Amino acid sequence: MATSMRGKSIRPLFSIDSGDVNLAELHEADLEAGEDVESHALDDEDDNEVLTDASYNMLSGKLPNVIGKLGNLEYLDLSGNLFEGEVSEIFNAEHIKIRGWNIGPLFPVWFRTQKLIWDVDISDGGILGEVPTWFWNLTSQIRILNLSHNQFVGEVPNISPPSIEYGDPWLMYLGSNNFSGPLPQISTNVSLLDLSKNSFSKGLSNLLCEAKNKSYKLEILNLEGNDLSEEIPDCWMNWPELRFLILRDNNLIGGIPKSMEVLSNLQSLDLGRNRLNGPFPSSLGNCIK
Repeated sequence: MATSMRGKSIRPLFSIDSGDVNLAELHEADLEAGEDVESHALDDEDDNEVLTDASYNMLSGKLPNVIGKLGNLEYLDLSGNLFEGEVSEIFNAEHIKIRGWNIGPLFPVWFRTQKLIWDVDISDGGILGEVPTWFWNLTSQIRILNLSHNQFVGEVPNISPPSIEYGDPWLMYLGSNNFSGPLPQISTNVSLLDLSKNSFSKGLSNLLCEAKNKSYKLEILNLEGNDLSEEIPDCWMNWPELRFLILRDNNLIGGIPKSMEVLSNLQSLDLGRNRLNGPFPSSLGNCIK
């Protein structure tokens, strides 16, 4: 018997050893208790939350309709399989992880009905085009977001502060896409922001220098491999928690600003393959790469 993050009991929907298994056959298969997948999941006498984790197998075929009937589904992880078809819009889960599942080329519209979601991973999903506005509006409640390794285009809007204050850090992975335009402004709650290997342009000011009289929790900032230009702005005083800063492979010019010396928690600084010049602050010497 497993325990959910809320302390309620969870029953797995199914548990299978890795192997080449067809999901259509799995839907009718008996579990150890002699129940098939559907009867096991829809036991009317059990109102506990359900954990569904079949990640990183070689499961294939159509998703069974039973998944859409799981009103008490809290956690869905089908990453790294070969499933086909769409997930039903009926259920509401807090965690949805379908990494490496070719759900594209269109953005999955069933996310629009998710009211409880705060952990999303649709990375490496073969998705093309712009992220819908209605999904960006959900980011005020999503605390772990992984859209990396797709082919998203367009601008990333400013990341709004949460509608409810959460103590947990926010992690946002948007790297390895084709996002463009200026860097977005972010909520003070974000602790990891990965915008690497996109086509963001202009400078760093829109992200860094609008943070007036605020203290940000950002610890990891990865902007590697974009089209960022201009000088590095002198407004690092509001980012005291930064530990890892990666600005490699851009077109930044000029010198290292004085305010970077206040980054006392900085452990790694990667400025390689830019067009920077001038003296390097000795206070940053221990973290340069």
